[in-house]
Amino acid sequence: MDPTLLSKAFHRNTKLVQRHAEGVSHEDSLRQSEHNINCFNWVLGHIVASRYDLFRLVDGAPPDDGGRFSRYRTESDPVKAEAPDVIPLEDLLTGLADTQAAIRAWMDSVDEDWLTTETPVGDAMVSRVDQIHFAYFHDTYHTGQIDLLRQVSGKNDKVI
Repeated sequence: MDPTLLSKAFHRNTKLVQRHAEGVSHEDSLRQSEHNINCFNWVLGHIVASRYDLFRLVDGAPPDDGGRFSRYRTESDPVKAEAPDVIPLEDLLTGLADTQAAIRAWMDSVDEDWLTTETPVGDAMVSRVDQIHFAYFHDTYHTGQIDLLRQVSGKNDKVI
């Protein structure tokens, strides 16, 4: 898997999320499902937070999030209502676009040797490309949830 393909794959997810966010207000993004799932706001924030984590995982130079997205990291509490640490939807979308631009620039600067280098992850040695590919899988998983959460947020339409 080459860097250009990885960059395009993340870009596709970014565009899908942006399309699903059209017409969704910040208040809409906080709507809760009757089921035990996170809201649109948390899932989008989690995608952005996970992208920042990806940079740290594979020794990239992430844009500085100033710890702002820690509210949305893995194992964080669900967003159930407005709170001081809940990021407005528009700012989450800006974070998504910022991380996409950083991914594109980053992938333009790496080569196959760098990608195939193994680094420690827990007790194992894992290639950077495997780590990035898993991050892409994770990104795609949550991008798929956004489609359903758009409906939970009060929309009754079909985006794609």
